[in-house]
Amino acid sequence: MAVTQGAAQQLTKHAPDRFHIPKYVSHLGWVGLWLDTPQVDSAEVEAIPVGAYRHDLEGYCAKTIHGAT
Repeated sequence: MAVTQGAAQQLTKHAPDRFHIPKYVSHLGWVGLWLDTPQVDSAEVEAIPVGAYRHDLEGYCAKTIHGAT
């Protein structure tokens, strides 16, 4: 999932057992969620991309409404 660089660093620092920075897309702001662990929280797996989508959508709508490019 795409996040800000600061968010990626925070996630991987505070929960390295759940998050990692993928080698080939880290420069694009992506962070990975480990799915092969025994304690995968399916609600979290669903909520993270939905939250990221909503965040991106809010930014897009704000730019559109206020005329920014």
